[in-house]
Amino acid sequence: MIQIIADSTLLRYLIEIEVMDVLPVLFGQIIAPPAVIHDLQHRNTPVSVRTWIASQPPWVVMQAPRSTADPALSRVGAGEREAILLAHEYQSALLVTDDRRARRIAEGRGLRVVGTVWVLERAAERGLVDLSSTLTQLLTTTNIRLHPDVIQNALARDTARKEAAQEESTEPQET
Repeated sequence: MIQIIADSTLLRYLIEIEVMDVLPVLFGQIIAPPAVIHDLQHRNTPVSVRTWIASQPPWVVMQAPRSTADPALSRVGAGEREAILLAHEYQSALLVTDDRRARRIAEGRGLRVVGTVWVLERAAERGLVDLSSTLTQLLTTTNIRLHPDVIQNALARDTARKEAAQEESTEPQET
């Protein structure tokens, strides 16, 4: 399975829309640095998130990066900084962040970066969620900020995938 290193956005948003159960199915475990866990416990974080993280499941593995000193990362939050450093240590891992600045920095370092929408697309491919209704819920119940193209492109890929699957299932079977 792919190793996933997450900043707080993925965990927070999936907790808020109540689809956390897709993560262990898709990835086995999620690695989150201590600063991410701390962010999720902040008093301004929604109660549902604080409650969930207080009894985090064993598939959320907290791991600190070897070093947190990196002046080039001073413009991102502590959670994003630690997640980028961990992703750099793991090299083959995917970093999941929706923070634009963190994405640019991580990509500039040659790291593989995806966002929450990418994770939800993988869940839809496996039949774990309906992408359209899940994205609607994400946009209406959380404070996520996404460019409209991200949503439109994800929905277009989902529609194309469904159409291809439908065509495949209606093709005549050879006997």
